[in-house]
Amino acid sequence: MYPWGQVFPRWTLFLSGRRVPRLLPLIPAWLTALGLSVYGVFLVIYAPLAALGVIPPPRLDTDLGATLSGTLWLAAFGGTAFGGLGFALLVAARSYSARTRPVCATATTPEPSLGVAPAAVRGDEVRCRAARARQGPEGTA
Repeated sequence: MYPWGQVFPRWTLFLSGRRVPRLLPLIPAWLTALGLSVYGVFLVIYAPLAALGVIPPPRLDTDLGATLSGTLWLAAFGGTAFGGLGFALLVAARSYSARTRPVCATATTPEPSLGVAPAAVRGDEVRCRAARARQGPEGTA
C-alpha cells in the first residue's frame, strides 16, 4: 500500500521519497476546515432568520431574475454543503493527525544487544521525554 500523504511522490524532483512534514498538510486542512465549517453554519443560521424577517434579507439582483425565496434556499443548501465539507475535512485532518502522530518507545529494561535502552523509534523527542516523565521512574502512570 502506498503511504499517501506521508512520502513525497517520484514526480517531486528534489523531495522524492522523503517524508512529508506532519504539519505541511495539517495546517492548511485545519484552517480550511475551520473556514468552511464557520461559513456553512453561518449560512444555515442566516437563511431561516432572513426568511422570518428577524434580520434583513440580502439585496437581490432582479435583472438576473433572482427572488428572495430562491436566494434564501440557495443560502440554506449552500450552507449545508459548505458546512458538510468543512466538518468532513476536519474529520479527515483528525484522522491524518492520529495516523502520523509520533510514537515513543519506552523501555524499562535495557536492550541486551544494544547495551542501552532505545530512545524514540520515530517522532518528536520532546514529546517522548514528556511522556516518560509522566510515567514516573518505574514506568507506571
